[in-house]
Amino acid sequence: MAQQIIFSKRQRADRIKKPLKYRIKDTLSVFNKSDDKVVSQVMMQIFSKVIIYLLLTFGALITIFPFYWMLATALNPAQKLQAGMPVYFGVDWQFENFLHAWNLQIIKFNGNDYVNQPAPIITQGNKALNLGMWFTNTIITVVINTVLTVLTTILAAYAIAKLKFVGRSKIFGALLITMMLPGEILTIQNLVTMNKLGWQNSYAGIIAPFISSVFYIFLLVQLFTSIPDSLYKAARVDGCGDWKFLWRVMVPMSTNTLATVSVLNAIASWNSFLWPSLIVTDPTIQVLSVGLYDYTAAASATDVYSAPNYIMAASVITILPMFIVYLLLRKQIIAGVSRSGTKG
Repeated sequence: MAQQIIFSKRQRADRIKKPLKYRIKDTLSVFNKSDDKVVSQVMMQIFSKVIIYLLLTFGALITIFPFYWMLATALNPAQKLQAGMPVYFGVDWQFENFLHAWNLQIIKFNGNDYVNQPAPIITQGNKALNLGMWFTNTIITVVINTVLTVLTTILAAYAIAKLKFVGRSKIFGALLITMMLPGEILTIQNLVTMNKLGWQNSYAGIIAPFISSVFYIFLLVQLFTSIPDSLYKAARVDGCGDWKFLWRVMVPMSTNTLATVSVLNAIASWNSFLWPSLIVTDPTIQVLSVGLYDYTAAASATDVYSAPNYIMAASVITILPMFIVYLLLRKQIIAGVSRSGTKG
């Protein structure tokens, strides 16, 4: 019969500190030499772990490679890229490409040499724009949109989950039905409404149609419903009103889910393209996603020297803030999603 191996906590801790080959040797030394079945089981477990890690490493490389290629392209000169696209290796480390991209410059041939100049399609009068202006517009819209979305989500989810009123389930069902409709269906109605309000070419016009989300409400309702009603009733007996109970009990218990809602909404708002391109025509109020598209068209036009390095440098600058936010809050996102879908 196979021997049952039981290690104490001290032994397990000591084994973890050892290199893998010594851990395998120590494990195998416990068995009787004649016990081939147990040895084969251990070797199979080791082999399966190696296969799993190889597959995970391969998947990670596939995921990371486009970002590596984007960064490598951003750091190479345009002439090298024109000679043979794409260039994966042999980076020239031209960090000045990021400065040219920040200033929204393109490359033109003046008859003798290639020179940098502001993209004509994105100039306002005699004043050339820069990426910083679009950054400011995007940050303003993202912050305001995220704060208002989180506020409306909290209030709506609390009303549906804890307050008792006639038609509550029907209202919640109607909200869930709207999740089946694509957002593009409301684009024309929203555009007409914003124009009648005079909010075209304004922050209000960009933000107003998207200050609530049924998906986020549903996500938070699942969490609020899992909190026992006995806690709510006890708070009411102690004289705690709904408003006080919401902000002092429910919200602190929902920080992970609220962090998830905030990050997902911020990313969606940061990457929003269709609506800003319709409601904004003034380049000084434009957001990054639409501005980057205009810059890409200007930097790759037929009458200029194509500058994929500047385009990629601008893309790196554009995605970097959301990438950093996700890295800092990835644990809260995972915890928020897992908890919001679990009752009890």
